[in-house]
Amino acid sequence: MYRVLGLSLLSLLPGVALADFFFQHGGHTYQLVTTPTSWSSAKTNAENSTFNGFPGYLAIIETEAENAAIYSALQSQIASSAFAATSAEDGGGSAYVWLGANDLDTEGQWIWAPTGEPFWSGNQSGVSVSSRYNNWGVDGGSRNEPDNFENQDAAGMALQTWPNPALNAGFVLGTAGQWNDVDAANQLYYLIEYETDSGSGPSPSPEGYINSYRYPDNYDVVSAVPRGCLSELPNARDIPQGQVIAAGTVSQDFIPEGASQGSVNVRVTVWRHGCHDPNRSAILVRFSLPNGISDALAEQIRMRPMMALRDDQGEDIPLVAYHWNHGVEGALGAKTGVRGFDADAFDDGVTYVLDTPAYGSVSAEQLDQLIDRYNAGGQLRIGWGSQTVLVNVNAYTPSADKPQLTAPVFTGRMTGQWIADGLPATGLVLQVGEVPKQDRNYVFAIWFTYLDGKPIWVAANKDIDQGVNEVTLDMAYFEGGELFNRPGDFSGTDISAEILGTMTLRVVNCNQIEAVTNFSGSGLGTSTLNLQRLIRIAGYDCDGTQSIL
Repeated sequence: MYRVLGLSLLSLLPGVALADFFFQHGGHTYQLVTTPTSWSSAKTNAENSTFNGFPGYLAIIETEAENAAIYSALQSQIASSAFAATSAEDGGGSAYVWLGANDLDTEGQWIWAPTGEPFWSGNQSGVSVSSRYNNWGVDGGSRNEPDNFENQDAAGMALQTWPNPALNAGFVLGTAGQWNDVDAANQLYYLIEYETDSGSGPSPSPEGYINSYRYPDNYDVVSAVPRGCLSELPNARDIPQGQVIAAGTVSQDFIPEGASQGSVNVRVTVWRHGCHDPNRSAILVRFSLPNGISDALAEQIRMRPMMALRDDQGEDIPLVAYHWNHGVEGALGAKTGVRGFDADAFDDGVTYVLDTPAYGSVSAEQLDQLIDRYNAGGQLRIGWGSQTVLVNVNAYTPSADKPQLTAPVFTGRMTGQWIADGLPATGLVLQVGEVPKQDRNYVFAIWFTYLDGKPIWVAANKDIDQGVNEVTLDMAYFEGGELFNRPGDFSGTDISAEILGTMTLRVVNCNQIEAVTNFSGSGLGTSTLNLQRLIRIAGYDCDGTQSIL
């Protein structure tokens, strides 16, 4: 709703060209079409589109996780400079993307095209049909949409708060990622959905995916928080008091079975940890129930707070809450906010990492911007029900926001090739791996160097414990054998090995290793080298959470 007077001035600004892009979530492929189109034409175009043989349709959103994934993808790909090209005057002058939701056939009876399945009945005071998911505009706990302002019959996902903050500061009807009903004649970008199987067919939009920034399928988010930042989430006793940003309680309503409505105070604590990787940090939030809450009562408390970090430009960064288990760092789920704590989760409280995922492909510049905004701080908004907790988060300060870990540890992200200044054509090939089904982690290192003017390599491998920061290897020099020249004549007995000395590798951060060599017993002296990463595994950014450890 809400028409912005004078918006025609904005419509005279030149549009920002934006290429269509694809992304995947939950076994479905999505295509954002960036040609401004009316809702009816968008529906027709979507149903005439195919991807790898799969028919398309205007996107249907059925879960909170799907909504968060879609919004994160749109937010990561559509710059605010493009908002004017997909804005709706009757939607407060804000930017939207068409979804399949509409009530064109019967006013107030909202259905998804093309299935015709109903999901909402009525206006802003209406009800969900069969408990189906919806995300109509809400602010301060009050639902404001759909309101059929001047006959609005189609829904779009908002890319920013509405009304447009630049034109109506301080007045909010809904926020980015929520839905608003607007006039179906508006010319907006639109989202096509294809029911592909996850990973089926060739990768979408090859032009938008370059090898350096396409992440492994086993963890498909781009994150501001590097995997090596935290080893496990602390319990309530371990929160660093000097780093606490805010701590307090908020009343959470619930309806006990067979009783009238009640409430319980939930303690909320927010703090920030620094990381050993330069310019990286993690914002954490902890929810705790008071002592004496029974299992039965705890299971009836359903907290589903929506979280966002609002920067100094008034733009929201959507946050996803992840729960990292001990040493595993498994994602709770790709959804905004958190849901459904049970009694066990509250025995000692539950801590979540607030992260900033984006889905699909991102450029190096976009990832850097995402990290910069996350580290710059702003106003953290944690809202559920009729309540919103506002927490002012300071910018990341390395001297104040100390890391959780005393030192970074060896993990698979250290795999790669390493070089040192002043040592041309010399380097270390390092693998940090695990043996399947044997619960063994190991380091395998090959040091390419020179001896008496001839190139040689010395190598070692060793099992390591999880969580270690350094490892000392007995480096052996190998010679003999004729595999390269005469493969049929090769025999393992032709190979001799001589231990030249030790090399101690110590992790500084994921792009830097300290190497201390002691070959004095062989007359080759000692040295301390600062090794810098030369290459990484393709598609795996050691600074981010693009792959499971």
